[in-house]
Amino acid sequence: MKNYYALLGLDTKATKADIKKSYRKLATKFHPDKNSDADAPAKFIEITEAYNVLSDKKGRARYDLMRWQAMKQQRESRESFSTESYVSGSFTTMVPPKVSLRTRRNIAQKERGTLYKQSKEGFDKLTSLGVECLRISSRYLLHILGVLLFSFISYSMWTDLGQMSWFGIATGTIILGYILFKIIEDATIDFVKDMQAFSVFFGLTKKKASVLSLTTLLLFVIFLIWLIKLRM
Repeated sequence: MKNYYALLGLDTKATKADIKKSYRKLATKFHPDKNSDADAPAKFIEITEAYNVLSDKKGRARYDLMRWQAMKQQRESRESFSTESYVSGSFTTMVPPKVSLRTRRNIAQKERGTLYKQSKEGFDKLTSLGVECLRISSRYLLHILGVLLFSFISYSMWTDLGQMSWFGIATGTIILGYILFKIIEDATIDFVKDMQAFSVFFGLTKKKASVLSLTTLLLFVIFLIWLIKLRM
């Protein structure tokens, strides 16, 4: 299990301000745009992953619990091995903590980025870049559908004002507005992280990665709307 505290050069008692300060220092040091070492991209992603977990109150609490459980299992495993487990031949099986979806995506994207950088032909590089943009854009399909759905519900609610009380309208507006806000907020946070990893692993600037991904997402949405209209 990765020691996120050690990656950021901190101890377990570090405050949120300490975590932010250390991350900024290390991110500046290992960002691929400023560090040409071959290991810099991987190091940058690791410290970013550590920061994303430790800077979030709930994420840090979950991580601390998982880390404590892993340490407890290791200690019990050593004690068991040194006493009766060794005699009886039974051993404690340690189950490694689950790897987050973000980490799995980063590992897979790092491999694709390496292949992209190794490609010499322009067509192959362009194809790899296009496929990666489609892959990233597809992650936000549910967000887009959610926004469209709740926007349609809001529109329907406002067109039927005469059949609803003002209390119902106000309550419905607040609930729908909050849901829309959370969908957009979650999508924005994920998109920033995706662009950060995309730019690092594929050797692009954040601006270029964002423009390519947003353009692909827009074309993807237009295609879906055209497909829906075609089938209606």
